Amino acid sequence: MSKRRIRPIRRRRKPAGAILLLTQGLWNQGNGTFTLYAFAYDEDGHSTTLGAKTITSDNGHAVKPFGAIDTPTYGQTVTTSFFNFGWR
Repeated sequence: MSKRRIRPIRRRRKPAGAILLLTQGLWNQGNGTFTLYAFAYDEDGHSTTLGAKTITSDNGHAVKPFGAIDTPTYGQTVTTSFFNFGWR
């Protein structure tokens, strides 16, 4: 039987993903303080709260353009002219 050194699993310090949130769609047109919650559900319908994050959004005083490009979709290949649009 060989001996192997077991190393502890390192915890990530940063989240593994990101969220793009259209704050204009929140109450009061996205102006104010909001608490976002993350939940996990299993196949039997049980749930647990993974965490919460409070954010402050001030769309009323935004001066720089913002938004996202919605087309083409993620991973889509476009080889000809393409009508592109986004939201603001």
